[in-house]
Amino acid sequence: MALNSGKSLAAGLLACLLAACSPSYIEGLSLVATDGSETRLSRTDSGTSATVADASTVRFVLERPLDFGMGTDIAVFATGMGRLSVSVYRTAGDRTALASATFTLRAGLPGELRLRVPDGATVAALELRTTAGATATLSGFAAMQAFVGFRFDSGSYIVDGGTSPVIDASGKTTSIALAPASTAGVSMVVALESGGAMEIASLDAHGKRGAVFEAVMHAGAPLAIPMASLGAATRFVVESKAGLVQAIVVDGRGAPLSDLYAMLDAPGPSGDYSLYRWDLLPGTLVLDFKDYDTQDRYLKRLAFFAEKPGFRGKLATDGEIAALHGWNAHDYSTKTLADFYAKARVEGFRLNADENAFLDLLLSYGVLEKGSGDVPVTGHGAVISIARESSDALRKTFLDHEASHALFFQDEAYRALAADLWDSLSRESRWFWMIHFAWRRYDTADRYLDINEMQAYLVQQSLRSLPLYFEAVARKLAEAYPAYLPRIEADAPAVIVEAASNAARLDAYLRDRWGLAAGRFGRTRNLSRH
Repeated sequence: MALNSGKSLAAGLLACLLAACSPSYIEGLSLVATDGSETRLSRTDSGTSATVADASTVRFVLERPLDFGMGTDIAVFATGMGRLSVSVYRTAGDRTALASATFTLRAGLPGELRLRVPDGATVAALELRTTAGATATLSGFAAMQAFVGFRFDSGSYIVDGGTSPVIDASGKTTSIALAPASTAGVSMVVALESGGAMEIASLDAHGKRGAVFEAVMHAGAPLAIPMASLGAATRFVVESKAGLVQAIVVDGRGAPLSDLYAMLDAPGPSGDYSLYRWDLLPGTLVLDFKDYDTQDRYLKRLAFFAEKPGFRGKLATDGEIAALHGWNAHDYSTKTLADFYAKARVEGFRLNADENAFLDLLLSYGVLEKGSGDVPVTGHGAVISIARESSDALRKTFLDHEASHALFFQDEAYRALAADLWDSLSRESRWFWMIHFAWRRYDTADRYLDINEMQAYLVQQSLRSLPLYFEAVARKLAEAYPAYLPRIEADAPAVIVEAASNAARLDAYLRDRWGLAAGRFGRTRNLSRH
C-alpha cells in the first residue's frame, strides 16, 4: 500500500509540473494575423479569464511571436467601461513596450481599439491595464491595415490610440482630436450624425490654430479635406454639435479625396498637375493644372473631339487646331473618353506623350478599362479640370461649372430634370440658348451637349447673381450678332425670367439631394482666408 501510494504521489507531482510548464490558453481568445491564421493567447498569471477589471494589469502571451509588416495595427476587440491602456512587447518578459496607448471604453458598446505597431516589429505579448472602476472584456485581437481616426457605425466604434473623442451628456461625439503620423497624400474624411455645421482646425505644438475650415453638411454624407490644405500641424481638431460619426484619415493613393473648394486652398502642383477625387462622387478625377498650356497638351485635342463644331468626333491634327482656342477648364464623361482613345487606337492616330500618359491615368483609376484588343472602354466616374493660371474667382466659377457636368454625367435624376427643362423651353429661350452656344463655339447639333451646357450655365453662379450674368451675356450676344440686336433686346427679359426659374428648380434638387447649391458645388469655407 505504501509503495503504491508513493507511486501515485510521484505521478501526481509530475502531472502538476507538466501542467505548470504548459500555458493554459484562454478559451475563444486568439490573435488573427493578416493572412487569416490564428494564434492562441495565455496569461502570465495563469488566469483563464478574458476580462481585465478594476485597476488590474494582465499580460497576454502569444503562442508564437508574430512579425508585423509595414503600416499595421493590432486591433483589440473589447466591451466595457472606463479607461484601458494597451501595450505590446517584443518578448513575453520585456519591460519596455514597442508601443502603448490609452482608450476610453464606451459603456455597452463593442469597440475596436487600434494600436500602431512599428514597421517590421515582432510582437510576443500584449499588456492590458484598467483604472479603478474600469472593466474590459476581450473578444479577440487582430493584425490589420493601419487606421487613423474615429468611426461610429451600427452600434459599435473603432478608434486609434492617437485619437481622442469627446462625448457630451447626450452620448454624441462632439469633438475629435487626431494626430496622424503623416499628412502627405491623405485626407480627413468627416461625417455627421445629423445635418449641421462642422469645423476642422489645425493646431501647432503650442495649441495655436492655423488653417480653419467650416462646412454645413447633410447627415451621413462624408466630406473630405486634403491634409495639404490644412497645412503643417501637430494635431487636428474636428468639432460639431450635430454629432460626429466619423473623422478618419484616408490615403488617397495618388488622388486624395476632397471637397471641391478645399482643393482650391491646397498648394500648387509639383509637376504638371495636382490630382484629386471629388468626395461626393469619388469616381470623379479632378486635375488642377499648373497653367493653360500644360492643360492644352493633355486635353485640347479631346475638347475639339468632344464639343467643337466641325471637329466633333474627329481626331484633329496639331496643325488643324494650333491657332484655335480650346477651353480654360474641361469636363469629360467616360463615354467621350472611351470614344476618343478607342478611335485613336483603331485608326492608328498618333497621340502625344501627355495624352498617352492621361490614358494610363484613366485606366489606373478605373475611369476607363481595357476591352477586347486593349481598346479602351467605359469605366466609371468622370474627369474635370481647372488651371492655376485662372484668377481665384474664375477658378471657383470654372470648378462649379465643370462639377455640374460631372454630376450630370453620373446622376440620372439630375440629368432627367435638366432634359425636362430643356424640352419645356419657350421658343424665345431656345433660340437664345442656341445663339449663346454657337457664340461660345459648342456644336449645337448635339442635343445631349445642349442640355448639359444649359444646366451648367444656369448653376455656375448663385440664383441671386443669375439675372446680372445673363444680362451681360445678352449684351455680348448683341455685340457679336448686330443683326439680332432687336430680337435679343425684345426677348432678353422673358428669357432671363425663365432661366432664373429653371435655375431655381436645379438649385432645389442640388440642395435636397447633395447639400450643394447653384454657385456652391463645394461645401467648405476657409475661415483663415476671411
